[in-house]
Amino acid sequence: MIAVAVACLPIFFTGHLIARWEGALFLLYYAAYTAHLILKATEHDALPAFGSVMLLFVLPLTGMTLLALAVRVWRAAQSRAAPAPDRPASDRRAASRAGSTTPDGPRRE
Repeated sequence: MIAVAVACLPIFFTGHLIARWEGALFLLYYAAYTAHLILKATEHDALPAFGSVMLLFVLPLTGMTLLALAVRVWRAAQSRAAPAPDRPASDRRAASRAGSTTPDGPRRE
């Protein structure tokens, strides 16, 4: 259950949308889990090697991917939340003289 919750993190980070690469990743995880179940049910000799590959290669790679995605989404959220830099007062006065609007709304004369 914990693995499923962790696997769903990219969906939660990306606004509840599944990109093609995320869908492909879920399909590959499903295939790997099915292969694990088959190897375990048949008590195949390759089960320890398969488990080692999943634990030492796939799991860290997945963790790094989730971390990179989380950082990218966090940075995007920070850049959207950051206020736009205010223009200097001289630029605001020049803009209000040149146009019919001011930064605060319609120009009143």
